[in-house]
Amino acid sequence: MPIDHGARVRTKDGHQAGHVKNAIWDQNGKKITEYVIATGGLLGHDVIVSPELLERAARAGNEIVLNITKRELDELAHYESADYTTPPADWIAPTVSGFPAGGHLFPVTESETAQIAGTPPPTDEASRESEVAGRERKT
Repeated sequence: MPIDHGARVRTKDGHQAGHVKNAIWDQNGKKITEYVIATGGLLGHDVIVSPELLERAARAGNEIVLNITKRELDELAHYESADYTTPPADWIAPTVSGFPAGGHLFPVTESETAQIAGTPPPTDEASRESEVAGRERKT
């Protein structure tokens, strides 16, 4: 069952859970690995759900009804924006995804994390050995 951006979501115990906010793709941009549900409200937070949880859900009109309770929803992993980034500029989203350009996310890689911290990642074994040797000479 296709999942659309903005689709309303509720839990099996009848609570409004929010809406589908983002699709998270694998590193290769070939497969959706997770979705972000914006739970909204004053104390709301965004949670990460598996595609299986949404795709197996029942439909009630234009709502997706998750087979979990509100309490179970609240216990799901929280979405942390620092763990995700926008897709590469040359990536083209599949037209069947149902999400606008801003609705796609990719996981942040270790090399991106190192670049943010100001340390470029070693590219091969020789580079790593050279970097380690350089640090040992400085001490």
